[in-house]
Amino acid sequence: MTFAGFDPGTVSTALAVVDDNCRLIRYYEWNSFKFQKDVHEIVRLLKSFRPKAVALPSGFGLPFVRGSEIDDEKIFLMSLDDPRKDGPLRSFLRVSRTIENSFTIPGVVELTSVPEHRKFNVVDMGTADKVSSAIFYMTMYESFVLVEFGSAFTAVVVVKDRKIIDGFGGTILPGYGSLGCIDGEVAQLAGPLGKSDIYKPSNPTRVIEITRMIAEWYSKEIGAPIIVSGKRKEEFPVGIKHSFPFKEAAVGAAIIANAWYGSRCSYLMDSLRADGTPLDHVALPLRRIQELLRE
Repeated sequence: MTFAGFDPGTVSTALAVVDDNCRLIRYYEWNSFKFQKDVHEIVRLLKSFRPKAVALPSGFGLPFVRGSEIDDEKIFLMSLDDPRKDGPLRSFLRVSRTIENSFTIPGVVELTSVPEHRKFNVVDMGTADKVSSAIFYMTMYESFVLVEFGSAFTAVVVVKDRKIIDGFGGTILPGYGSLGCIDGEVAQLAGPLGKSDIYKPSNPTRVIEITRMIAEWYSKEIGAPIIVSGKRKEEFPVGIKHSFPFKEAAVGAAIIANAWYGSRCSYLMDSLRADGTPLDHVALPLRRIQELLRE
């Protein structure tokens, strides 16, 4: 039996296929532009393995929605953008309706293991691929602080006893392609902000300072190591840095598919209990939603 999962990265997108024992048997990686352009060819490649389950790229996350049930509203919730426009994630999700036994993955904010007070007015505590990365490392460690130091985004995911208990995603933490949290006074003076406004580089020194403060505090708090992954991991001054010939999130997603199906890694489903949507904990008025869905 085979199981498949994706990692939809900013620069590259990967597909991993694992067997019944969660061992990697096939791995592919494409430039994300090519992934969007050749999406039908990639789906044909995926189907050639006849996977028993496929963990779909899921953006900000939705807990275990079947691929056949994905509609424009669900694409919007995973992308938080116009579901009818093209993009690597949105284009693939539209085609994924044809993939048997495919499903979406939750983001950190939807996990029931994260205390409710940490979710207040937050969407991006860590996208679905960050959950996949954490699941991959749960096969090696029970407790850890995962720092994803990527080419554009930075994230921290906190895992205690194989349960994700907190997270700081790529639009909360500053990154090399993201401003991160914006001063409220700056936000209100700047007026309406679009994705092009928030997806701009932050100060590299500040990226490291803030990420390190959070990671080191939590490492001490839960008594667990810091694990660093991502394309720019060598630039982060602390933590354990493993070297793999694959993207951890892709393999983690395939492991989730194995677990969801009830195969060898099914014990990890206890770490993936989730409900709701990425927007359930936002108290502020989200005026742009209806505008995006009407456009």
